[in-house]
Amino acid sequence: MSVNTIKSVSQAIATVVGKYGTVTVAYVQETDAWRRTFLSSKAAAEFTAAVEKEAKSGALSPDVTTVALIETPHESDKDARTHWTAFAVKNNDLNQGTTRHIV
Repeated sequence: MSVNTIKSVSQAIATVVGKYGTVTVAYVQETDAWRRTFLSSKAAAEFTAAVEKEAKSGALSPDVTTVALIETPHESDKDARTHWTAFAVKNNDLNQGTTRHIV
């Protein structure tokens, strides 16, 4: 996956409580290369469960306020695990976000 600039994320699809506090779950709506207008309820529920697991384990740093879905579950040459690609927003600032894999 090439890196695209994240322009916007959706409103919250869920909120989860993790080791370091509350994390909003959302999806990336627009990058400089594409736009997503809809996320299925099944994908939203599965992604929320994956984010909740990461948050409760402490894998998300305390400054992560939102985790937004970029790609649905897949494998890649660099990461053979089936994973979600997500954008972890720090301190509610899209400019401080980082891309990460959530298993």
